[in-house]
Amino acid sequence: MSKPKIIFVVNGHEFTAAHRLPIIKGAKNNGYIVNVVAPMNSPAMKRLESDGITVYGINLSRRGLNVWDELLSIQELTRLYRQLSPDIVHHATIKPVIYGSIAARRAKVKAVVNAITGLGYIYTGVDLRTRFLREIVNLLYRFAFHKLRQCVIFQNKDDQKLLEKLGLVQSNNSVLIPSSGVNLSHFTSHPEAVGPLKVMLPARMIWDKGVAEFVAAAQHFKGKNGAISFILVGGLDEGNPNAISNEELLAFVDDGIVEWWGHVNDMRTAYRAAHIVVLPSYYREGLPKVLLEAAATSRPVITTDAPGCRDALIDGETGYLVRVKDSVDLINKISSLLNDQKRRVTMGQAGRKLVEAKFSEKQIVRDTLKVYEDLLSLNI
Repeated sequence: MSKPKIIFVVNGHEFTAAHRLPIIKGAKNNGYIVNVVAPMNSPAMKRLESDGITVYGINLSRRGLNVWDELLSIQELTRLYRQLSPDIVHHATIKPVIYGSIAARRAKVKAVVNAITGLGYIYTGVDLRTRFLREIVNLLYRFAFHKLRQCVIFQNKDDQKLLEKLGLVQSNNSVLIPSSGVNLSHFTSHPEAVGPLKVMLPARMIWDKGVAEFVAAAQHFKGKNGAISFILVGGLDEGNPNAISNEELLAFVDDGIVEWWGHVNDMRTAYRAAHIVVLPSYYREGLPKVLLEAAATSRPVITTDAPGCRDALIDGETGYLVRVKDSVDLINKISSLLNDQKRRVTMGQAGRKLVEAKFSEKQIVRDTLKVYEDLLSLNI
């Protein structure tokens, strides 16, 4: 019996590519013939190639909305699918999911896996433009998924319920697989750092990640007794409609409100330096991997009671949930942990156990491979 062929399609973001690597390698190690498609000369393409993955480059922008360019992207994907004749294609993030599904139907691909890794700002914004885009995206999902043999993977129940309610997916062709998993031998439990207390927000620098609320908390604690550092970790996301500019970030730094470490290649060093990890996000997350990595390092986490975020912890046991866009609630939860080392350590240890039980990379890869096997069995 010939080995099944699979194509992975990812967007241009290096972060997304890194999250796909364990599943890509897991498929290769389990006998699949693997090909990967990513935008030409993107950080994702370079990241995957540096890990020894063969990548086909196409013209696919992360945020472009030029109709002609978008149609050309679908045509390129269709051509590649016909050329490579995969048994399965696996798409992740909105554009690859929509365009890849249309291309898969045109190329008569046998089975499709669509990974919804969060619904993003389009499903949280309330301004007229965002509401209009949301309606367009809903229509595109409906068109892309029509008459498609697929399984849709969700990272949280809220996203799954919403798309089911909108009639875009059915319960019999969707599955919940939380996150892309954490490598527990890479992100290991680490004792609390000695020295001045550090509160850290690791994320792309966009306002929707709760940066304004984090800065407000930092301003509250500025000048209080004891040295407390508030640290932003993450690179700029230029082109994002809610991006924070370099000038705005440097203004916070110059005012002595926060530190900004920028992009950190090895996040283990950041988590180990932190005493508390915070993500007050109201961006429609899938399931934030930074919270799981921090918990795996035995750090207590604080995040919002919002889709995706709330699934990353047990409130009051491994960390705290706070109300969305509520800097006062955030300040109170941070204060309670700053003043109680025993609670920080206990919550961090409980967080490590939670990640071991529910979010290990091995378990996520195993569950994803089971999706492939089930779809292939329907085609026999």
